[in-house]
Amino acid sequence: ALDPRAEAEGLLPLLQGPTRPDLNTLLGRWMNRNATRWPDAPDVYRLLGERFVKLGCPLAAYDVCAEGLVRSPGNVRLRQVMALALARSGATHRARALLQELVHGGEDSEETLGLLARTDKDLWMQTADPALRKQLLEQAAANYLWAYKRSGGYWTGINAATMTFLAGRRDEAADLARAIKPACLADYEKAK
Repeated sequence: ALDPRAEAEGLLPLLQGPTRPDLNTLLGRWMNRNATRWPDAPDVYRLLGERFVKLGCPLAAYDVCAEGLVRSPGNVRLRQVMALALARSGATHRARALLQELVHGGEDSEETLGLLARTDKDLWMQTADPALRKQLLEQAAANYLWAYKRSGGYWTGINAATMTFLAGRRDEAADLARAIKPACLADYEKAK
């Protein structure tokens, strides 16, 4: 049998390589690992969790992150990926609670704040009560704006502008869109 450390170390280059393994390959490696002897390798858990999310398998991503967090409980990125997996699987309230824990613990990166705002937006979309919908829309707009102001990242800026527009503050949304446009165009030009 393959040594668990060698197994985890063999998975890391596979996840970081130029050709990404498919879902069946990754699920097979995950399901056939020796969980009790896998080394403390947060990067393997993080990359595997991120890959499962990208492949549309949020429950597997959640399981990977949960095991990784047992071994590395303070790992912020694993907690972010877990929250994203929860949100993508429809467990919006649990995802939001996990993200709020991160924020209350001082974690205020664009990723965390943007994911928190995303859960507000998801809850807004799921809610039928008009008063609660308005509150959640305002909260999503405020949290996206907070993330954008902290980071200057255009993905949270675009969402801040969109949610602000949907909240009826069209002038503010237009100002945000104008401020974000140069960064979007620059990134577009780089991607060509």
